[in-house]
Amino acid sequence: MANTLLLMVFWLNLLMIKPETASQKVLFKMAEKYFGDNAELVLVTPDLEANIQGEFYKVVGVTTAGVGFIGKANGRGHQFTFAALFTSDGKILEVKVTEYTSAYGTEVCNTAWLKRFRGKSAESLTLGVDVEAVSGATISSTGLVTKLNQIGKNLKKL
Repeated sequence: MANTLLLMVFWLNLLMIKPETASQKVLFKMAEKYFGDNAELVLVTPDLEANIQGEFYKVVGVTTAGVGFIGKANGRGHQFTFAALFTSDGKILEVKVTEYTSAYGTEVCNTAWLKRFRGKSAESLTLGVDVEAVSGATISSTGLVTKLNQIGKNLKKL
């Protein structure tokens, strides 16, 4: 019994993510902000119906507290990287754009606009109803909302 427990702890420590990329660092800071300094990110590979490219993380401490995601959304002729943190029941805690390389649509990076996602259900966002599109970044804001909806519809499988 003790050997099994030690083996489980060993494997869990291997799965714990130590932030290396800029996006992982952002997600890690968001997890600490909402779930405390003991929050850890564990990379998971869920079996999803939708083809969602990106990395899913369970945020764990004493118990599973939430879900993090790092991935890409479509902009105008390009993709941009974002990090998002969700409660275990699918509400958005925070969204941050971590890499945006295009000269067009940079308004989607605006933190005041991104705060409007907080508390919304990730699986049923409607642009123009739940969150207004950003002037000058309509395509990027549409891409972000579309991706958040895809993620939200699959959170229950994690």
